[in-house]
Amino acid sequence: MKQIIPIFFSCDNNYIPYLSVTIQSLIDHAAPDIEYRIYVLHTDINEESQKKLLTQERENIKISFVSVLDKIKNISNKLDDVRDYYTQTIFYRLFIAELFPNYSKAIYLDCDIIILDDLKDFFNINLNNNIVACVVDKIVAHNDDFKVYVKEFLGVDNEHYFNSGVLLINLDEYRKEQVEDAFYQMVTNYSFKSVAPDQDFLNYVLKNRHLEISEDYNRMPIADDYNGEMKIIHFNMFMKPWLYDNVIYEDYFWKYAKETIFYEDIKEVKNNYSDKNKASDLEGVKRMERECYEIIHSNYTYVKLFTKFQK
Repeated sequence: MKQIIPIFFSCDNNYIPYLSVTIQSLIDHAAPDIEYRIYVLHTDINEESQKKLLTQERENIKISFVSVLDKIKNISNKLDDVRDYYTQTIFYRLFIAELFPNYSKAIYLDCDIIILDDLKDFFNINLNNNIVACVVDKIVAHNDDFKVYVKEFLGVDNEHYFNSGVLLINLDEYRKEQVEDAFYQMVTNYSFKSVAPDQDFLNYVLKNRHLEISEDYNRMPIADDYNGEMKIIHFNMFMKPWLYDNVIYEDYFWKYAKETIFYEDIKEVKNNYSDKNKASDLEGVKRMERECYEIIHSNYTYVKLFTKFQK
């Protein structure tokens, strides 16, 4: 009997082309003796986009679309209060454990990722009683503004603040510790402005329950001397290879983009990404840095108000 690896993505209709590239990189490294079950969590992916993505199914790679409308219908307006730069899709990963009680373990990946190795080794990491396996966020670790932010807002040391774009999740422990309930409590009872809402929440509640693993599994486009074996590349933040030139590791993205039916669409997006768009991105980065200090000097921080999970 084949080993089953469940892999979850959160996506909206606009991001389908980039999810397709991620899935193509998964396909090219998939082992024939494993069944990969891909679940796309969404609220608005139309039938045409679904049909296009389903053309990537293989005998051992199946793709399903899962609506989370019921999950967010009572808190949708609250989710808008705690996010600024992102769509609501960032929160969908928080619902995996309750949506899929039949799984005890799962992989979650963002859609701006390239997979360079079979996911079997990642999935088979021993989590023990940790709730997630994850990689420290190097961008935060190297940014003075974010260092202060995660310490004052979350009570987390920047050297242990992890990125939530690549997660191996112990779903049994996630359910046992009622992490989803904690999220509903936070959204319903508090009004936190947050630089990275889903990521900040997970870092706070899982501060003592996460396993830090090699950067090989979540290598971000940072200009330093990296000697590891890259297994997953993550184009997080604003510098996406489908928007900008000279992005570190961009060749990997375009290699797999060329294998998808969205290649011409993706090239057109890049060709049409104007200087005005890029200036807006730059202002967004500056705004995030300003908000770090505005947030930590307010009375609305996890450290000051939200006590759930702090033992």
